[in-house]
Amino acid sequence: MASQRLKLDGRAEIEYRLITPTGDIKWLRDRAWLVAEQPDRVDGIITDITKRKVAEQAYRDSEERYRTAIKSSVEAIYMMNPATLIISDANDAFCDLLGYTHEEVVGLDITTFVMHERGDIVEYIQTVIDSGSSLLGERTWKNKAGELIDVEVTASSISQRDETIIFVVARDVTAEKLIYDELQKERSLLSEVVANAPIPMAMLDKDLRFILNSRAWQQTYGPIRTKLPGKKLFSLYPNMPEEWELMCQRGLEGEILHIPEQEVQINEKDKIYLRLAIHPWGKRDDDNYGIVLVAERIDELVNARKLAEEASLAKSAFLARITHELRTPLNAILGYSQIMMKDETVNKTHHGYIDNMYRSGNHLLNMINDILDLSKIEAARMELQNEAVDLKEVVRDITDMFRLKADGKGIDLRVEFDDDIHPFVQIDRSKFNQVLINLVGNAVKFTEIGHVLIQFHRMQAENEDEQHLYVAVQDTGRGIPKDELISVFEPFHQASNSDIKGTGLGLAITRRIVNLMGGDVEVESTLNEGSVFSFIVPLKLVDQSPVQKREAYAHVNRILSPQNFNVLVVDDVELNRTVVRLLLERIGAQVSEAKNGLESVEMFAAEPFNVVIMDIIMPVMDGVKAMNRIRSMETGKKVPIIALTASGFDDKRQQLLDAGFTDYILKPFRESELLGSIASHTDVVFEVKEEPKKVDDDVEQGEMGQVMECIDRLSNENRLELTEMLEFQDFDGIIRLLEKPQVGNEAPNLKKSLLKAINESDFYFVTQLAKLINNKYK
Repeated sequence: MASQRLKLDGRAEIEYRLITPTGDIKWLRDRAWLVAEQPDRVDGIITDITKRKVAEQAYRDSEERYRTAIKSSVEAIYMMNPATLIISDANDAFCDLLGYTHEEVVGLDITTFVMHERGDIVEYIQTVIDSGSSLLGERTWKNKAGELIDVEVTASSISQRDETIIFVVARDVTAEKLIYDELQKERSLLSEVVANAPIPMAMLDKDLRFILNSRAWQQTYGPIRTKLPGKKLFSLYPNMPEEWELMCQRGLEGEILHIPEQEVQINEKDKIYLRLAIHPWGKRDDDNYGIVLVAERIDELVNARKLAEEASLAKSAFLARITHELRTPLNAILGYSQIMMKDETVNKTHHGYIDNMYRSGNHLLNMINDILDLSKIEAARMELQNEAVDLKEVVRDITDMFRLKADGKGIDLRVEFDDDIHPFVQIDRSKFNQVLINLVGNAVKFTEIGHVLIQFHRMQAENEDEQHLYVAVQDTGRGIPKDELISVFEPFHQASNSDIKGTGLGLAITRRIVNLMGGDVEVESTLNEGSVFSFIVPLKLVDQSPVQKREAYAHVNRILSPQNFNVLVVDDVELNRTVVRLLLERIGAQVSEAKNGLESVEMFAAEPFNVVIMDIIMPVMDGVKAMNRIRSMETGKKVPIIALTASGFDDKRQQLLDAGFTDYILKPFRESELLGSIASHTDVVFEVKEEPKKVDDDVEQGEMGQVMECIDRLSNENRLELTEMLEFQDFDGIIRLLEKPQVGNEAPNLKKSLLKAINESDFYFVTQLAKLINNKYK
């Protein structure tokens, strides 16, 4: 080619490369021309252009890499002429972002998609050119479809071959701005929530510096005019308790803390009470975390609680005192009644008076006990006094108690007792009896026709030494309105369809006793069809039969041994001492009396006693101190000391036993209780009557026989009503009943005898008649 060009034009130029003997590559430029005067002569110049060639190749490589980088970049890139604002080139990402083809983009005026005034655009570009550096900014673009896009642009000025171009890199930040805007809204909302929280609240970072705080925080703890964000918690409040710093650190480690009450001593005189909550926020891995601290002032609540506690203590003290005052005379009344009932010299008429006095006293005692039970439950002072019990015996006692009443109403009283129930268990017998009496009593009371079913089933327990006892009392009575099924357990509440009035305490006490035992009472009822009250309680099993009941000591004749049985009775009330003395002297004991604890200590030190019966509340020295003084003597270490107290709350039982007393008996007491305790804790041997004398043997058959014939002619309903009135000595009620034609006309001898007994106040006749009816119809 070079030769042909030389012949045609007289000159030629060619570039070529060669490899030198050393292996290097050289680029040469050979320029040749024909000499005009000498046609056959060719002159030429060979120039080494290796450096230029290498530079050109490097430029081409660089430009290729540059174009490849721009083309493959995920960022939108375009280049434009700053004078015309026309795009000279753009990459695929830019085309995809705006929805144009490459052909549509080249030659496109940027004002087509940049949503700003042209003057603003020109001014921005000029700033880029003048600064000579990249300039960051945010712009709003519009794509081909007309949708707006938020972009972050970086514009640079580049000079190429005396030409200036603007190189723009854009990043779509539409989604980021939406997220950022939402985040800002959340932050603003969080700030508003915290700021307007009605309680003192603060958001702290990992260094326990304030980030946000509620206005209530500054209003409560100040300083009012100081901006808290950025300040450290413990620097701002140096008087904070030291344990708070530990609690805050626990919160920073991810623990949630709730402190219901914290006392803070703010100065020597004043203290405040706070309810604290500490919740962690953020993630420790991100190094962006902290705690939310809520510190609510509860001064009023604490002060109100303290006042309530003081009032409760005052109420408890009042109840304990007033019941002590009530039980003390009742102890004398019931005590002397028991003594006179055993006195064979008392005539039958006076026996009736005594029996009425004893029954009325017991009725009053039961009312006092009901009120105390409710008070103890409300004060959370009721405790279980568990003992070994035979469940079968309990069931027999309950069914015997209600059999007569159920038969009198024509109700079928049934019992289901599973064979696999272990009968010997640990339970508070008196409270369990109270539950059953309340449930079965209500069932019989509110059922006029049908049956009452008492069910006892064994449920599986996790522990081998326990059984879960399911107890249900089902009746076919009037039922309970659906909207009152919950409220029937409230104190002093009775169902609206009940025409039988009472105190309304039975079910309330029943539920709370069952709760104390570890269960809960449930009720299902259908109006005019009946109700089912049920509960499940865990019971600990015992391997042997319970000890003989103390009621067995109700018929003690005398002491067989030892020959000299010495008893020390300690009580500041002479009547109480006399009651105990007369009961014990009747069976042959030698009784000494002390009127206070100090006197008892001196008497015990002077002579030995087989047993000490000690009151608790006494002047000079109380019973607990006296017991401890006696126990400190060598002769007093093992002597039985029985606490006999009229304190209203028998939850002191365990406290007194733990203090050193051998046993505990609550006044008023039954003779059988006291003698049973003495028999259990001493070596005394009693002579006990094998068969108590039957009531019927003392009843004259003449007039009473005629009266019983009249009783037989009465309807079940009238006979049951009469029996209840006889038992409670309700003379007004008896007279009203006798005025009924179906009673007075059908049983004239009954009416005549009862009116005579009422007019003559013959309580013995009334009492004996009630017992005869019970014996005959049970």
